[in-house]
Amino acid sequence: SPPSQLNTPNFPNLSLHHILTLFSVLLCPLSSVLQCPPPPNVDKAKHNSQHLDVFPAGIVVNYSCDPGYSLLGEESIICTDSGNWSLPLPQCAGGCGAPPNLSFAELTKESKTKLEFAVGDTVRYSCRPGHSRRPGMPQTLTCLQNHTWSEALEFCKTVECLQPPNITNGRLKGNTSGTFPSGATVSYTCNRGYSLVGNAFINCTVSGVWSQPLPQCKGGSVLHWHREDVAAPSLEVPKTSLDRAWSNLGQWKV
Repeated sequence: SPPSQLNTPNFPNLSLHHILTLFSVLLCPLSSVLQCPPPPNVDKAKHNSQHLDVFPAGIVVNYSCDPGYSLLGEESIICTDSGNWSLPLPQCAGGCGAPPNLSFAELTKESKTKLEFAVGDTVRYSCRPGHSRRPGMPQTLTCLQNHTWSEALEFCKTVECLQPPNITNGRLKGNTSGTFPSGATVSYTCNRGYSLVGNAFINCTVSGVWSQPLPQCKGGSVLHWHREDVAAPSLEVPKTSLDRAWSNLGQWKV
């Protein structure tokens, strides 16, 4: 049977099939002109379509991360038929977080001012007070590919002082070990009969030497006499006194 006719004032003698075909023809050019805006910016990345001005549906844009940063997710996005870019967008992960705090060293002034650390970046440390550098060991850490810092070897050693010096007529009190770490304190005491003059305490300085001046032990509370230093008094007896003594002795009878 012949197709049904649709009689309208605007479309006389047009079948329903013709009308649907007409609408599809009218709509097709509309969809073909839809395009996407310029590709979105991704932090620490760039895309390969910088030279294009028009981004029609179906175009693919690829992203690449800056040196030292790693791509997370898909590297490409597509302009969809709706005129929007596909999601999710690529991301570029930063290298490493803040460098670790070390008990024996601190970041140099230059490294302290950095806020971002890409893979391959290096930070430098300097020894803290009371520590000195170990020869042959680099004082640096590096941001690795896995976004962690390289192992922090103990490239600074604790400064130590040797045995404290002896003092005359005195001795050390307490600990008498062979070495003392920076900041350690020792004290002196005087032998019997001597008094301590000055500060009884000295400390191991950050340069590895004992503080000065040393205390002193002075005599004075007890006097030490030597026989040769004291002259015996001379006694002179008059001759007449001796004669009298012998005379009196002769009067005794046994």
